[in-house]
Amino acid sequence: MQGGWIGKILHVDLTKGDVRQEDLNPDMARKYIGGVGFGVKIVYDEVPPGVDALDPENPLVFATGPLTGTPALGTGSFAVITKSPLTGFTVAMGTANGLLGMKLKAAGFDAVIFRGKSERPVCLWVDNGNVELRDATRFWGVDSMEVEDLIKAEVAQPRASVASIGTAGENLVRFATVNSSFGHIAASGGLGAVMGSKKLKAIVVHGTGQIPTVDKKVLDELGREWRETIVKNPGAQRLRDYGTAGACEMLYRMGDLPVKNLTTNIFPEYPAMTGQTIRKNFNTKPKGSCWHCPLNHVHMFEIPEGPYKGFVGEEPEQETMAAFGPNLGITDTAAVLYLSNLADSLGMDCKVLGFVVSLCMECYEKGLLTREDLGGIELTWGDYKAVVRLFGMIARREGIGNILAEGTGRAAAYIGGDAPNFAVHNKGAGIHVHDFRAIWGYGFSHVISSFAGTKEGLGADLVPDADLGYPSPLDPLSKVGHAGASWKTGNKEMFSDCAIICGHLSRRGLPWSKLIDMLNAATGERFSVEDIYTAMERIRSLARAFAIRHGLTPEDDWPSERLLEAPRDGPVEGKSWRPYLKGMIADYYRYMGWDEKTSKPLRRTLKKLDLEFVIKDIWD
Repeated sequence: MQGGWIGKILHVDLTKGDVRQEDLNPDMARKYIGGVGFGVKIVYDEVPPGVDALDPENPLVFATGPLTGTPALGTGSFAVITKSPLTGFTVAMGTANGLLGMKLKAAGFDAVIFRGKSERPVCLWVDNGNVELRDATRFWGVDSMEVEDLIKAEVAQPRASVASIGTAGENLVRFATVNSSFGHIAASGGLGAVMGSKKLKAIVVHGTGQIPTVDKKVLDELGREWRETIVKNPGAQRLRDYGTAGACEMLYRMGDLPVKNLTTNIFPEYPAMTGQTIRKNFNTKPKGSCWHCPLNHVHMFEIPEGPYKGFVGEEPEQETMAAFGPNLGITDTAAVLYLSNLADSLGMDCKVLGFVVSLCMECYEKGLLTREDLGGIELTWGDYKAVVRLFGMIARREGIGNILAEGTGRAAAYIGGDAPNFAVHNKGAGIHVHDFRAIWGYGFSHVISSFAGTKEGLGADLVPDADLGYPSPLDPLSKVGHAGASWKTGNKEMFSDCAIICGHLSRRGLPWSKLIDMLNAATGERFSVEDIYTAMERIRSLARAFAIRHGLTPEDDWPSERLLEAPRDGPVEGKSWRPYLKGMIADYYRYMGWDEKTSKPLRRTLKKLDLEFVIKDIWD
């Protein structure tokens, strides 16, 4: 292989304690590109129906992409892929920024595949070409923030990068995360639970090797052009100045901010949740930037007064502020900052955690849960001290926490009564922390997703993309246009997750054609835009086929009841996408070349995408 890809896969058998290396198949590299694409192909090939996500037979894949560690912006990232313990039938995938992906490639590997289960806690230590499984018993029980420095000291390499699980992953909470670089998180679908089931506490990587590229001159030139474009982009400027929470006011005025488990859209205290408020009142300073990122949008903060005075942590993203602020009725900015860092330390996905706690609050308010059910907690809206206690119970699976650790859909079924009608989820997994009833396109990209707890596409109502034919936002309440937008943006988002590029930068930077020019300059290949479209649809159709083999039905492409209700107040009061959703879904299946009744990729689609091997699995 000429460049971009290192050309090596590391296999780790945790049951036997063995490691081995294998050459990367060039045909796989060209067809699946890297990152999530590699993971989907590996998981499809190795996980037959009947294998539970928490069984040792379920592989856990850490993968980089061909642009990782190159002059392309925001390419220090890595992807984690496995079968989801949260849905039980879809692929779970998440990407995390920072530096670990770059260092894994610099250490000599495109991907690491973990199989089996260790008898005791272990961590994988990769130091350039040297690989070692080490006992991690002393780190078991240490939270995912504290453990990074401890492990770096253990391996005597302060420049190493660490990806680890916290208490929630160790206790197999179904929405546990994989945390890296003190706050960069691969969150969706329960990746940390699978890591915990294998007794794998952490992967630790130090790499200093040269990452090969074919035409560095072109890469450097395009990288400079990208940087110049990014710094002039208004959305990127807001991101740099205020973080992702700088969008809070805009989202609130759209009706997109989730409030009290989506029972209302009125939250006059929303200014307390904005990035502008955080940067003004909490003594923030920039955190070290990710690989080749000109924005450095995440800051560190210090709480100046109150119960958490002196607490220092990482500034939350917008979704985390929404999940633990308005969604729980909490109006105290400092409390939300503390809760976000607590969730990260315990290793739980805010997308599920926020909505499973808000479900409990609504059930407590309406008499479906009692104080006794909650272990003595009076779980009322806005009581952040009660939420702190509940977070710990969930991470440790104590009392009611053992039920809530199963995820929003399962917890609602256990509570019973009207609880399933209150629950906010998609396919039993989390959703990105928005109120989809105000942004139908962005919501639709979740409804049709073949992945656990995340979107498949971006929705052109929230983020326009002139490069894809959307120079201005689509009407968020239109019944037309969103299926095609999810198809197109889904391909571009998947390319970011395969190449791998930070989404904040890929959405605001170079057009498709120049991103692919960078890919070709790195690898020496001659991919066209059409080639990449085909590759992305290949990966997305293979993920759909996996889900179908493992139990997905067309009825699963349908959001929970609360997401279908018309808002009772706010900017979109009385409007619902329920009457139009089936038609939108049918349109999307046609765009993807899937059967309109079963959602199975059609035979002709599978042949076109070089997926003939799938036909026997889902059609014959």
